[in-house]
Amino acid sequence: MRKRPENRVQNFIEPLADVFGEETQHKVAGLLFVVRSEAHANDMSPRLGTTHQLFNCVSTHSLPQAQQNRTGSATPGLKLANTIELPGVKGGFDLMAADVAGHRLFVTGQDNNTVEVLDIKNGKPLASIPGFRQPKGIVYVADAHKLYVSNKDDDVVDILDSESFRRLGQMDFTSNANNVYFDSRSRTVYVGYGDGAIGSIKTADDTRGPDVALASYPKQFRLERDGPRIFVDAPAAVHVAVIDHVQNKVVATRPIRAEKGNVPMALDESHPRLTVACEPGRFVVINIDSGASVSSLAIKSDADGIQYHASRDAAYVSCGEGFLHIIRRQDPDAYEVIQTLPTVAGAGTSLWVPEWDRLFLTVPQTKDRPAAIHVFAPTSPAGK
Repeated sequence: MRKRPENRVQNFIEPLADVFGEETQHKVAGLLFVVRSEAHANDMSPRLGTTHQLFNCVSTHSLPQAQQNRTGSATPGLKLANTIELPGVKGGFDLMAADVAGHRLFVTGQDNNTVEVLDIKNGKPLASIPGFRQPKGIVYVADAHKLYVSNKDDDVVDILDSESFRRLGQMDFTSNANNVYFDSRSRTVYVGYGDGAIGSIKTADDTRGPDVALASYPKQFRLERDGPRIFVDAPAAVHVAVIDHVQNKVVATRPIRAEKGNVPMALDESHPRLTVACEPGRFVVINIDSGASVSSLAIKSDADGIQYHASRDAAYVSCGEGFLHIIRRQDPDAYEVIQTLPTVAGAGTSLWVPEWDRLFLTVPQTKDRPAAIHVFAPTSPAGK
């Protein structure tokens, strides 16, 4: 039997007292009443301002008081700043890339077979580029005015002019072309693909570079800013492979002990630490140099993005279960979840753009809501 709307609302509100306290529970209950009233009055479409109030009510009060006192008032929390709806997009998204100078965000619509282009300065859709086959990863190379987009269904990386969106060429990667990253020092786009390999494209002339074989299919990976290493999540092998991209070979592995399903990662070179999210909901911290696991925290499930914010010494972890964690490093090997925001089920992919001081979260389309990008802003000034 289908639940009455009142029961579903009550089931949502009741746990809030235990998580956030009775004050927040009462505020959310009041805002939900307004949302439902506006929905009935406006053909099931509540005003956007009210939904923002609902998100921010929880985000503002999501730190328990004792924890606020312990971490101080200038915590690296987040609040929902804007929602950019994409009503023409069906299904979900995968990865994103930012054109910082041009104020554009590129988002791969993997179910819609498009790349969506957003005007971040004005908070609106700018263009929709069709003709892809399950687009996954995307890289924007600013000085070359090019986009590199991997397609999982036909195993190629498309190369586009980033202004006209005209296709300039494509590179074949055999199977399962997925994550792509750009190294500005070597002018190389790295591509995870196949049963286990990292391929490369030299952007000067768009020719294939050497491959590096891996023990299993690669998911997310990160490149050192000041060194030759690439850290690659290999979930089936339950380890992080360490590639030296100058020598073009795997030089080490970092086991994910007692965990599995390692997909998203972020790199903190200054400490040096690698953060990895595993299933069914663990945030694992690894010493990059020794390979030792130094910390592990419980988080929500289905994490698909970790974004490290160096100046705030915090990691933003987006979970497809429908939550966004802010995790702060308290000392070299002590980490703590200081904020957990409810988001939307299926909203797992995120991107932190430090130049804009904004976190972007993809929200998939369902029969009840349009696809969208949620834009989160810090609740404290940068560096605090």
